[in-house]
Amino acid sequence: MRILVAGLIVTAGTAFAFAQEPTRITSVSNVRLRATPSEHADVVAHLPLGTDLVQLETGGDGASWTRVRLPGGQDGWVPTRLTRSLSRSRRHEVLESIIEDRLPRKGDGFAARAELSALAE
Repeated sequence: MRILVAGLIVTAGTAFAFAQEPTRITSVSNVRLRATPSEHADVVAHLPLGTDLVQLETGGDGASWTRVRLPGGQDGWVPTRLTRSLSRSRRHEVLESIIEDRLPRKGDGFAARAELSALAE
């Protein structure tokens, strides 16, 4: 019985965490989600431009890293400078700003342009 109750608490807590509104978004392509707040840490995932993130905490040298949770529940660390703050009321404005910053870039490959196109849609 105790195991069942503990399992229900963990399940409910996990569902709550996933239901949170995104508070950050990746503002560049191919952001490396790392196991710890360090450029030398293991890469646990690659995130495309426009990935919604829930900010959990900041850390690393000078608080330059943000611990985030992905929509699928995976946690990791990203350099804060590769993300933008996001709220429901400002979502359109933030996406527009990212697109305006990325459009004039020269030298982006096909994959980066495809991500930008998907973000614009």
